[in-house]
Formats: sequence, structure tokens, C-alpha cells
Amino acid sequence: MMYLDSNEFIDFIEGGPEWAEPLRLLFDELSRVSGLAISIELVLAEVLAPTKRRGPQPAHIKRFYLDAIVWNLAISLMPVSRAVLFETVELRKFTGHKLPDAIHIVTAIQAKCRHFVSRDADARKLPIGLERVVPDRAGVDRLIEAIRAR
Repeated sequence: MMYLDSNEFIDFIEGGPEWAEPLRLLFDELSRVSGLAISIELVLAEVLAPTKRRGPQPAHIKRFYLDAIVWNLAISLMPVSRAVLFETVELRKFTGHKLPDAIHIVTAIQAKCRHFVSRDADARKLPIGLERVVPDRAGVDRLIEAIRAR
């Protein structure tokens, strides 16, 4: 099971080819086997109203995000639960993660994910048993190999 951070959706839809192309390969592979990838509903807020964009997001870009996240049967979208929020408090005491990053990490832990797919530098501080995978070509090739080996 792998967790997809919000930046991976942004890179897949709006990123340059160095990030979008490997992620396209990963999403294609995930579409063949359901139940292997999760994310959290917080992703919707992060991608639909990104802090780095000036002005409104074009409607066609919003549609791409909804298709990739909400309507994509290969990705399970988890709710932000109280259990996640309570554990987030504990994680932040020890790691100093920003709130959104901690919510992502705790969700991955609670879902028993093995891989945390993110190029976010803050995702380097993960608990034992949760491996960060940078979604470059080498990282995606490793993930695809793991999917096919199961």
C-alpha cells in the first residue's frame, strides 16, 4: 500500500515532464490494480486552492484534479478523522512537522502504508516502517516493480 502526497497530484497535472511523466507511469500502473494507493481528503483543499497560484484556478485544471483524485477508482480517499487529528498532535510533538504534513503522515501510518510517495523535503522525517519514495523515474520504477511483485 502506498500513500500519495498532494504534491504528486500537482506534479502529475501541472508539473514539468521530469515529474509528470514518471507519475503518469505510476498512475497507469495503479489503474490496473485497485486498492494499492490512498490519500486523504485534505488533498482536495491543497490542490484546488494552492497557495502558490495567483488568481483563480482554471475550470479545466479543477476538473483534472477531481478526475485524478475523487473519481479515480485506483485511489482510496480517506476522511480527516478525529483519530488522525489526535495522532497528528502526538507526531508533531516529536517531529515538528507542519500540520498538513503531519496529517498526511498519520493517515499513511493508520492505513498501514509501506511507501510514502512525496518529493516534499519535510517528508524525510518518517517513522520506521514508512519509506519515503521520491516520484522521479527511479522511485516510480521501484514502486511499479513492487506492485507487480505482489
